[in-house]
Amino acid sequence: MPSTGETTNALHRLKNMLWGGGLAAIALGLGLTRLASATALSSHPLIVAVRLGDCNAAVKLVNPIVNSNDDQTAFLAGRMLDEGICVKKDPVAATDFFARAADLGDKSAALDYATKVGLGTGTE
Repeated sequence: MPSTGETTNALHRLKNMLWGGGLAAIALGLGLTRLASATALSSHPLIVAVRLGDCNAAVKLVNPIVNSNDDQTAFLAGRMLDEGICVKKDPVAATDFFARAADLGDKSAALDYATKVGLGTGTE
C-alpha cells in the first residue's frame, strides 16, 4: 500500500501530465487551424499573383476587395504589409488589416492581431 506522500506525488505527476497534454492539444488544434486556413488560401487569386511574381496584379486585387467583407483578402493584405511582400513594410497598417479580418471571422488574422497587440508591435 503506497504512503500518503507517494499517493500525493503520483497525483501531482498525473495532474501535470494531463495539464501538459491539454496544452499540447490546444497547440495542435491551433496549428491545424492555421494549416487548414493556409491550405484554403493557397488557391486565392492574391496568393497566385504573388507566387507568379506579379505584384501589380496582387495590389490591384487587394485595393477593391479590401473594403468589402472578404476576410481572407483583408488577412492577406495584412500579411503582405507585415512582411513587406509587394508593398512597403508597414506593421501599423498590417495590424489594422488583421483587426478587420478578425472582425470578419478570420481565425488566423485573430491570432496575428492578438500577437501584434500582445507584443505591442504595430499598435502605435
